[in-house]
Amino acid sequence: MNKTLFLSTILAVSLNFSPVYPAGENVSDIVIVDAIYIAEGGNKAKVPYGILSIKTNNPRQICLNTVRNHRKRHAKHLPECEFDFITCLANRYCPPSTDP
Repeated sequence: MNKTLFLSTILAVSLNFSPVYPAGENVSDIVIVDAIYIAEGGNKAKVPYGILSIKTNNPRQICLNTVRNHRKRHAKHLPECEFDFITCLANRYCPPSTDP
C-alpha cells in the first residue's frame, strides 16, 4: 500500500473518532489498529492488518501488540526521534523500502 495513503488513512480515521491531538500521541491504540485494518483493505484484505511476519489466527492482536510495543519504544527514543508517533509507527509497520 502507498505509504502516503496509509498515513492519511490512519490520521483521518484516528482524528474522526478522537479529539484532535498532535500526530496520534494520545490517540488510543484501538483507534490506530482500526485505522490500520481499514488501510490494509478491511474485510476484503488478503492479509488482515498487513501482518506478514508470522502466521496467526488473530492478526488484530498481533497488530495491537505492535502498536503498543512501538508506543513504548517511541517514548524511549522520543528526544532523539525526528518523527511523531504515527510517522514513526508507519516507518516501522510499512517501511518506505516496501512502498511500491
